[in-house]
Amino acid sequence: MVRKQSPKKTTSFFHISFSLAREIWAVVLAFVGLLLILAFVGHLGVVGASLNAFFRHLFGIGVWILPALCIGFSFSIFTSQQYKISSSVFLGAFFMVFGMLGMIHTIRVPFENMALPHMEAGGTLGVAASAIFRLWIGDMGTIILLLGVFFVGLLLTFQTSLFAVFSMLWNMIFSFWDARCKIWWAAGWSNLSLSPGAAPPRTCADLN
Repeated sequence: MVRKQSPKKTTSFFHISFSLAREIWAVVLAFVGLLLILAFVGHLGVVGASLNAFFRHLFGIGVWILPALCIGFSFSIFTSQQYKISSSVFLGAFFMVFGMLGMIHTIRVPFENMALPHMEAGGTLGVAASAIFRLWIGDMGTIILLLGVFFVGLLLTFQTSLFAVFSMLWNMIFSFWDARCKIWWAAGWSNLSLSPGAAPPRTCADLN
């Protein structure tokens, strides 16, 4: 009688959990975004200069959406366990880039020169995203259409609602303004005219 040999169990010397892999990807994306920023401001040497020239030709001044997307992906992965980078996320990122570059090119380039790629506008991709629509529905219609495409891409990319996005932006603006108020108050409000005997406001609500 021949005994069946049980399969040997192999042990992996390099194993990481799914949550740790997510955080590694988040860190990588954040640093890629930071490196792109350094490249676009001219502080990444020869490699940065080549990257800047390449992406400026494609995206024009819209190159800043690339590091913004990388950092946005990183932030979403860090803050939400349900967030997954899937095909719908990539489609949303494409819609965001398409809509933004098209709007930039439409706003900054006159109609008669819309077929020319401008480094200070939407670049080559901006021409592709806007030229046909400008011929069919004009500049204003193109901007409204591409703005809608951008917001659809925003929802797909970050898998959230517009209400949550605007709430986050509002909280960021309010926090920034409240921090400025606290700095002014700590400095003694030396640059503000207060009535005699009046106490300096301690919060932004006291300014009204």
